[in-house]
Amino acid sequence: PLLTSEECSVDACVLGTGLTESLVAAALARHGKRVLHLDHESSYGGSWRALSLVDLEAWAAITDGGTSNNVDEPVAVEVETREQNTDGSDGGNDGGGEDHTLMPKVAAISSSLPSGIDISGLTAIPMAQDLFGSSSSSCFSDRKLSWDPYGAKTAAELEALRSELRKKSNTFSVDLAPRLLFGRSDLVDVLVESGVSRYLEFQGLKSARVLSSHGLVSVPLTKSDIFQDPVLSLPEKRALMRFITSMTPFVGSLAFESPAQLGVDRVHKVPGPNENASSGLEGVDLEQPWAAFLEQQKLSPRLREFLTYAICLWDWTLPSSQNQKQEGTASTQEQSLRNLSTRQGLSCLGRFVSSLGMHGKGSSMPLLYPMYGAAEMAQGFTRMCALHGGTYALRTKMTHLLAEREQTQEKGSADKGSAQNREGEAGTGNDERNWRVAGLVTHRGEVVRASTIISSCDHLLRRASDDPKQNEKTQARVVCKRMTVLVDCPLLEEEGLHLCVVPPGAVEPALDNVVQVLQLDWSTGTCPKGYHVVHLSQAA
Repeated sequence: PLLTSEECSVDACVLGTGLTESLVAAALARHGKRVLHLDHESSYGGSWRALSLVDLEAWAAITDGGTSNNVDEPVAVEVETREQNTDGSDGGNDGGGEDHTLMPKVAAISSSLPSGIDISGLTAIPMAQDLFGSSSSSCFSDRKLSWDPYGAKTAAELEALRSELRKKSNTFSVDLAPRLLFGRSDLVDVLVESGVSRYLEFQGLKSARVLSSHGLVSVPLTKSDIFQDPVLSLPEKRALMRFITSMTPFVGSLAFESPAQLGVDRVHKVPGPNENASSGLEGVDLEQPWAAFLEQQKLSPRLREFLTYAICLWDWTLPSSQNQKQEGTASTQEQSLRNLSTRQGLSCLGRFVSSLGMHGKGSSMPLLYPMYGAAEMAQGFTRMCALHGGTYALRTKMTHLLAEREQTQEKGSADKGSAQNREGEAGTGNDERNWRVAGLVTHRGEVVRASTIISSCDHLLRRASDDPKQNEKTQARVVCKRMTVLVDCPLLEEEGLHLCVVPPGAVEPALDNVVQVLQLDWSTGTCPKGYHVVHLSQAA
């Protein structure tokens, strides 16, 4: 066994080392809890991992949402539900007065547990395969890697290129899901206040651009940028300044206030994007569509596009007269995503504007990128957890979940409560109040005793419901199409960290949704000098 008996007795066991799980583990350890942190992968980060070139090639070869390093598929709890008789009693109850609606399949347990494992007094629930049918437990699917997608090189040239890049494999750190942080955000506050920021370095975004009929157009971010912009007309500049000034009560920012208005240092007096009450804007219906609100502000179509896609960074094409027919066939979830309200639009606008000039010298860019990739943030929290006594074990998967019955009532009162509850819960198999988590068993046979288990979705899944409508609701998910391109020249004209937004109507034929392009170079620590990593993403 890898873990000692002392390490297997903890207050909380966390499965998965993604950012959320790592943050929770660090918080628990910092508050004196004994924490055991497990992951079935060989590296930290979960879905936030950053991989070398060789590891990226191996990861892309995995199919059906599996995991690397010969680790089995993620698992789901499978329990047996006994049928209820017409009188509401348990058909499998032999009269002992005990409710067994969630008792696991004990016959399968005895054969699946390795010999010599002591779980006396506990019930072991074996982990079944993914019960959601064709949907995968991993958040990544349809992975594919191509070395020469356009066939521009001969077989000999391609082999030489692959050989050269594999020698530099460890100088690449490619994010599976890259993230930019707003300079003024809850996550940045948590990083600073927890001290995890001491382990991290950030690069400020050098430019934000929009692809338009004029080519790549820089997004004006300050008052001087707006009036010096060579593309916007004078009426558009005045309209944009009037709009941002009128929104100041809701989206306050130092970047749009003059020294005379500031007077003294007011960095802590400017409200954040979500700190103002909705009543801050009189005469504005905050529930009306964002597109209609911008039209009322007499902004040109170009300015409306700039604000929605480049500043608010909205992922979806807004409904219009041209796509109302398509919208009618879209799902309710998709329609709710596409229908950006004024309240949401102002919140997105405030998030961007209030982050201007918060970090960096001589830079007004509101977005930050972690050096070496977003996985560094998760690893920062794992370091904090380890410093406060947390224990880590990679390449470790869970084979059984341990549960026990709560002994909170006397037998007589328990029988009475069970009889009262059966009538309303007959046939549902939903009486979960009498069971509680007690720990888990690893694939090495280690028995971990823990009163709390926190898991990411790629380690533990909920069993599919017998109700098809409930399954459909559970399986509804938003898909993000991602492409990562390694190139030897900058795609966005310049070296450095740059963001570009491609609105739906910027190309022919029009795109289904916005495409966001993030360009990284050697200065971010994600690739060697002379190469660039370009991430493209689109909601679908």
